[in-house]
This record gives sequence, structure tokens and C-alpha cells, in this order.
Amino acid sequence: MRLLHKQPFFAILLLQTRFGLDDQLSTAATDGQYILFNPDFLTQLSTEETEFVLLHEILHIALEHCFRKKDREQMRFNIACDIVVNATILEQTHLKLTSIANEEILHTVPDGRSGTLFSVEEVYALLPPSPTSNHCFHDDHSQWPGPSASILEQQWKNSVLKAALSVEQKNYDTIPLMAQRLLTKLRTPILNWRTLLYNFVKQELYDYTFMQPDRRFQDSPFMLPGFAETREHGDIWIAVDTSGSVDDEQLAKVWSEIQSAIQTLTQTIWVSFFDAAITEPIRCTRKNFPKIQPMGGGGTSFETIFNYLAEHRNFRPDCIVIMTDGYAPFPDKKKALQIPVLWLIYDQNNTAPWGKTVRVID
Repeated sequence: MRLLHKQPFFAILLLQTRFGLDDQLSTAATDGQYILFNPDFLTQLSTEETEFVLLHEILHIALEHCFRKKDREQMRFNIACDIVVNATILEQTHLKLTSIANEEILHTVPDGRSGTLFSVEEVYALLPPSPTSNHCFHDDHSQWPGPSASILEQQWKNSVLKAALSVEQKNYDTIPLMAQRLLTKLRTPILNWRTLLYNFVKQELYDYTFMQPDRRFQDSPFMLPGFAETREHGDIWIAVDTSGSVDDEQLAKVWSEIQSAIQTLTQTIWVSFFDAAITEPIRCTRKNFPKIQPMGGGGTSFETIFNYLAEHRNFRPDCIVIMTDGYAPFPDKKKALQIPVLWLIYDQNNTAPWGKTVRVID
């Protein structure tokens, strides 16, 4: 409860773990689901030291240390993880401790620089083989689930993202740098959306003409053609896959793409969400961007997009952008009614059989 008041981001993550005692441990540990304490060690801790150890364990999970060891030397990797975690706590929270249960808190690399400046793999590379760190606080890493726990890893990725968004939406004063970086990454489009969509729209909605020469080359000895609009409106319909195969992290990234597109283009953008059904298109512009709650969660059907077109003859966008992981049968090209389609697919295993496909991979 103290952490929920002072460090809500980390506290929200802690609320998703269970706690227990294990007298086989020397200090504390996590297995990705529980945070465990040796009861004798726990009784030695002050309230602030207990907070520190809780933050230490939850950060190992949030920073995915539990899933990243691979074939690295155990002790060396353990120390690297502790350096990164301890430095993060000391620099990004209210805690100003120098020791835990009279043991020094290791938080710098060998040359004295802070562990927050490096990834755990970089810290590992800076440490000598078979390092020792006597008289330093260490938790037990032997219960980490490892890289095979892919479902648990994905669950925590989603939880960390939701915690960061929750803290921001509730306007808490204290947002740790880790959460700020995560939100910045979320709002950075997965790819250069401005270039991608701009080129697609120009290709489909405009044509070259010498009646409007390209002004960028007006000082050149050559006259080059510029773009002339060949359609009256240039509306773009974006259909977002919200089926059960799309996780929350993917959906959040896709939503950042849409927001970026709306701020970039002068055309009117219509947004719908689909799984086995599709929502009514909502009109969005730079000046009018309504709050939209993505809906869905069932199976995926691309047919529902083009069925909507067939049933609503008064709705004719000039191009369609479909954001999806691609896990569904693709419809016949004829159903697009000759409207250009851009498939933005964020899964490396799927490719659309027609239209233009752009694969987005983190």
C-alpha cells in the first residue's frame, strides 16, 4: 500500500504477483508468479528495505531478466541483472538505501558507471568471467522460469504495458523513467508510417502532371512533373483487427500508428474495428479525433470488411488500410470493388495474396 501511494507503476505490477515464505532460500526470489522470502531474512528488514526487495524482484520480471539468460554464465548473468535492477531502483524511486540487511547494494559496472546506462547483456559483457561480489545483497535466481515460459513472458509484457498506461491516464505525479520510456516506445510508430502511407496515398489517389510542375526543382534546368489529385475526396478507411489472436501490446502499437497517420495526412480517415464482425466507420481528422474504444476479441474474418462495402453503397473510400496479424482466410480480390488495399501485417508468417503488403516486425 505504501508503494501504491509512492510508486504506483511498480505497485500495480506487484498486485499481480503472489507472496510466500520459503525457508530454503537465503534471501528472496521470484519464479515469475510468486515473490518468496526466507522468513528469517524478512524479519531483519526495515520497511524501506522490504520495499526495496519487492521492487528488486518485480523489476527482474518487468525487465524480462527471468527469460533472457540463454547460455550465459549463471553467476555473471545474475550479478549483471542485479546491477541493472538495483541502479534502476536507486535512481528512479524514492528509496535512498546503501545496504540491505547490512549487505552493500551493487549498482555500478566495474568502472563505476551506473547500471541504468546499459542493458543487462551489456553489463554482462563488462563483467569479468566468474566474478565475485562478496558482502553484497543478492537474491536467488535459481527459480527463474527461463526462455521456455513464453506464455508467462507475454503475459508480463502486456501487464507492464497496461501498468504504464494506467499510471499515465490517472495523471500520477510519479512516473518512473522505465514507464516513460515504454510509453515513448509505444507512441513511436512501428515503422515510418508517414513515408509508407504518404507514398501509398500518392500512388493511389494522385497522378503525375506537367500542368503542375514539381516546385522543389524549380531552379533546375529540367521541368519535372508534380502530383495532381485524380479523386475528389481521398478518404481512407482503416480497419483494425481486434480478434483474439491480436494481443494488447500489438493493438496498442497499431493504435499509435493510426494516431500518427491522422496527424500526418490531410485526407479524412475513417476507422473501424473488426473480428468476426465490423464496427461502423468513425470519421477522424486532425481537428476531430473522437475517443474510440477498440472492440472485438473473437475470431478473425476479412470478409466482414468487404461485406460492409457491398452492403453500404454510399460508403466508398478511395483506399483501404487493413491492420492485422493476418491469421484468417483472405477473401477474393473482386470483393474490394477495385478499391486499392494496403495490408499492414505485423506477423512475419503471413502475406496477403493481393493488394500491397507491408510487413511490420519489431
